[in-house]
Amino acid sequence: MEGAWFLALALLILLWWSRNLRARLKLPPGPFPWPIVGSLFIVKEPLPIFFAELGRKYGPVVYFKLGMVPTVAINSAAAAREVLKSRDLEFASRPDLGNLRQISFDYNDLGVAPYGETWKLMRRVSATHLFTPSKLNTTASVRHREVKAMIKNILDEGPEVVDLTAATNAAVVQGVVNLLVGTDDKSLGIDARSLNGIFEKAGEELLNVNLGDLFPFLRRFDVQGLERRFKYVVMPPIKSLMEKIIAHHKSSSREVEDFVDVLVNLNGEDGLTHIQTIGLLSDFFIAGINTSQTSIDFTLAELVRHPAILSRAQKEIDQVVGSSRLVQESDLPRLPYLHAVIKESLRLHPPLPLLLPHHNPAASKIGEYDIPAKSTIFVNAWAIGRDPSTWDRPLEFVPERFLERDVKLTGDDFSLLPFGAGRRTCAGYLMAMRMLPLSVATVIQAFDLATLEGREVDMGESTGGATRRNKNLMVSATPRLAKELYA
Repeated sequence: MEGAWFLALALLILLWWSRNLRARLKLPPGPFPWPIVGSLFIVKEPLPIFFAELGRKYGPVVYFKLGMVPTVAINSAAAAREVLKSRDLEFASRPDLGNLRQISFDYNDLGVAPYGETWKLMRRVSATHLFTPSKLNTTASVRHREVKAMIKNILDEGPEVVDLTAATNAAVVQGVVNLLVGTDDKSLGIDARSLNGIFEKAGEELLNVNLGDLFPFLRRFDVQGLERRFKYVVMPPIKSLMEKIIAHHKSSSREVEDFVDVLVNLNGEDGLTHIQTIGLLSDFFIAGINTSQTSIDFTLAELVRHPAILSRAQKEIDQVVGSSRLVQESDLPRLPYLHAVIKESLRLHPPLPLLLPHHNPAASKIGEYDIPAKSTIFVNAWAIGRDPSTWDRPLEFVPERFLERDVKLTGDDFSLLPFGAGRRTCAGYLMAMRMLPLSVATVIQAFDLATLEGREVDMGESTGGATRRNKNLMVSATPRLAKELYA
């Protein structure tokens, strides 16, 4: 009996403390956080849609608790600007989440490392040694070789029924491997399909909610076995592959440096430790494969669904490039409608609908609201891209809007955030914006795409950690060019 009274008293104290906190601080509006569990009982998946629903009820900045963790959902461009620009430094860190710690080799990476010296080193290496225009220019031939191999595979499979998702996914994996590892390293024996499986498995595990993140007192017990599964099942094949690649590059030389050569040859203030090299290389594989596959697949699916838009994009390519050669990277700046198509696809289907979570080590503010220290901040790129106060006909696929309005993909006006913004902008943005338009342009230049008779394109998607279409894109693909261009 005394235990029951004690528990009731403890709950009353927690309720009082929670209400008192709201009285002392001007927190953003949101659902009531119950003691210990917070607002977990009302949470629904997919989270981007759930957060958008909260935004419609409470406003663009919503405060709630996921378990014991203070959490903020950002659902508007103006609020995103506050987090990613005005107070960028205050929110530049990442929360300490068990799954992220494991996938990053204990935060020895760029994507999820907390803001600090390790992250600054990784960012400097990426910006000054890897993703520079001159470095990317030297690898243009690799991308062209892979897209040409892709259209040959499509030609061989078609024309009546082609699994376009499978064809483009395979090309992305092989392209990323060749960009990072080098096109001539056959001795490594890297199988693109098995490599894709390794990182898909890691991506699936990342989506599992770790109870230790929501209830810190449970973390040491690993009650779900997630930490053990990462340690003994998910990460060993990734680490083994990265170490194999690094060792091979250290023991060999080549005329043209690939990305791994650059990493292993760094020294001085930009020199990386062995585990930092592994973490950064793993980042590039995960981000380069998943986001490129998703973006290409959604863009082609939207074009197949909208034949008039597909025809206009093809006519633009025909006028600029002609039909005697394949589109080149040097042609891309002269294809504004193609870029409008890609922007519209990224608006509706951002590869990361919730940007990687931000974290404020110290108390801060967003607009008029107080944000407690150690909050987790989710910027809802999915909701921002569909905000009716920003976009006319927000749920329709209308590329022409980007011919009338110059919106940068780097998040300059924060209404379009496929790659984030501020200090934590995706480091591989420049590479992605070469691979994505080149792949889409080459496919639609080379083929007339159409839905299979009696079928519609299924745009059902999973909007969890990363967006994916639920079903592969099955189409007919009729060649548009001379046969020798596919060889």
